[in-house]
Amino acid sequence: MMATAFGGVGKRISERGSHKLAFAMDADAEEIALAYRRAVYADCSASELFFGMTAPQFERSMHSNELVWAPDGDEGFDDGSYVFQFEEEDHVRLIAFQSTEGFSINTDSLREVWLPTDDFYEILQRWHDSFMNEWKSLPKVAENKL
Repeated sequence: MMATAFGGVGKRISERGSHKLAFAMDADAEEIALAYRRAVYADCSASELFFGMTAPQFERSMHSNELVWAPDGDEGFDDGSYVFQFEEEDHVRLIAFQSTEGFSINTDSLREVWLPTDDFYEILQRWHDSFMNEWKSLPKVAENKL
């Protein structure tokens, strides 16, 4: 059940340093969240810009740099929540929120945290290692075939 999360964390660890977007460390968290929801889900005009990019350019930049951590495609855990990860050399910035109807966000759910990069990746690595160790320690039961 947690294989998607386990794989996602492993991928984040292996892609350390690649979660970058020029404006993302300075822009307002709510502006980023609203821009993403609008660029991805609204029918935007070709002249509408999101941080100097068209909607398709903005969406591509968010996905090509693996900036969207959640949703990750696992529909079983899809409650309308989003988590974005941005990083620079010394800090990781996480922005989380829940979407609402239309293209908006629940501003009461908006959270933002900044962590030193080394601390962030150490937390991920410890979780990843602990998960793997627990899985390996579980008894292996042969599949019962009828």
